[in-house]
Amino acid sequence: CLINILNLHINSFSLLIIVFFKFPFKTVKAQRLDQPFIFNRSQQKINHLADILVSAASFHYNRKYYSGKKRERIEVIRIAVCEDEQILLEQLACDIKDILDKHSILYSLETYTNGNALLARGAFDILFLDIAMKPLNGLELAEKLRARGDESRLVFITAYQQYAIDAYDVQAYHYLLKPVDISKLEAVLMRLCSLLKGEYEHAVTIRQGTVVRRVPYEQILYLEVMNRKIYLHKDGESLPFYGKLNEIEPTLPDAFFRCHRSYIVNLDHVRHYKKDEIWLDNEEVVPLSRRRYQAFGLAFMYYLKERGDVF
Repeated sequence: CLINILNLHINSFSLLIIVFFKFPFKTVKAQRLDQPFIFNRSQQKINHLADILVSAASFHYNRKYYSGKKRERIEVIRIAVCEDEQILLEQLACDIKDILDKHSILYSLETYTNGNALLARGAFDILFLDIAMKPLNGLELAEKLRARGDESRLVFITAYQQYAIDAYDVQAYHYLLKPVDISKLEAVLMRLCSLLKGEYEHAVTIRQGTVVRRVPYEQILYLEVMNRKIYLHKDGESLPFYGKLNEIEPTLPDAFFRCHRSYIVNLDHVRHYKKDEIWLDNEEVVPLSRRRYQAFGLAFMYYLKERGDVF
């Protein structure tokens, strides 16, 4: 019965009925008897039913809002080019801009003439690195980036083909020979942009100092706010970053539910729950606030129905 409620359209008339039954009747006097005209015996049951209906309406509205008017994340692809020859650096940067502008892709582009300057900056989505640089060559720069947890897509550009095997040792995405063929550069860029777009749509992007990480939704157990930081909990790891739950919540898919003012839980990992606690499939327990209990029950039932576990 409650599942069917979720499929109803909560229009203004039904909301008026809910409000009418939710709040106690005003005390009025009968025409002949000087007594309150109120149904005391049924009032408690009516209020309880109204609470359920209000939760159903709230869940219906929130689900409709987040799935229908979900805040779109406008992701700008961050690109850096590191090349110690100024003329080649400017030419490559110009070619990259022309390609991305041609395909109407949002991006930011920074250029560097040495690896140490790039290391001092934040993380990028795509890095074009020359290998034969001084004092830090492209391979050494890539090793330092990987050592600090940088997950940037690396594209090496060099005149020396013998470095190709070494380039893949640092998880390079591609290897282009000088002079760079524009059509090959465009093909690599378009594949990378498509790959990054897919990651944006199925992952949470977090920044930790100079490192940017993307955590796929299915790996997230829950998000927790503590001491003005958000902690993203995945199996065996907790990743702190600065942010606000109110800002990240609208960007998450429907499988995530705000079960407490300080917690967002992934329903994919919920095993069972009771009035004030939620058990996850890794044996961790997440608090469930009293005022969100009924809405969580409705959301979890709807989730199970959508997944095919409840008929």
